[in-house]
Amino acid sequence: MTQLDIDGRGKTFGLWHPRQALLKLRWEYDMLVGFENDGDDRHVFAAFNAASTAWHLAEWTWHTLPQLESPPKNFARMKDFYADCLTGFPELDLCRQIANGGKHFRLEGRHDIGVRTSTMYMLKYRRDQNGKIEFVAPAGNKHEQRLAVSCSGKIVKVRTLIADAAAYWDERLTRLGYKQYF
Repeated sequence: MTQLDIDGRGKTFGLWHPRQALLKLRWEYDMLVGFENDGDDRHVFAAFNAASTAWHLAEWTWHTLPQLESPPKNFARMKDFYADCLTGFPELDLCRQIANGGKHFRLEGRHDIGVRTSTMYMLKYRRDQNGKIEFVAPAGNKHEQRLAVSCSGKIVKVRTLIADAAAYWDERLTRLGYKQYF
């Protein structure tokens, strides 16, 4: 048995470095924004993939820490690293909830029942010459949609969540000493 058999690198088309996963996250973000802006229903797929990648970056990073020139010594257990990531970026837990919600059909004991995803429809309107409000039908009669996730009454736009997650991981990987991969 080789290391490729143990750690999954033989099943990821050559992707193995956290910086590669970060590039994938940014690509998924771009897909999300583009699909949302075009009124394309595939924005849901891009959002799910991006949230999953954002969460799984923690595992990819933890497993590659020993390869760093100066690996941190305070993360002997993965759960300690996860906890530290959630302290640094608490909204990463929303990504975890989305990733697990899409992976498991039943979530007994694995989720926060207060977290919900939703679609917000952006209605456009204008005032006519008499000051009366009239709604404007979007091009192609498609309503502009924005995905959101709510937790304890707070609503977060998914595109904001993913952009913030990418910024968090870029800063975190740099601080840990991960060099640019490409």
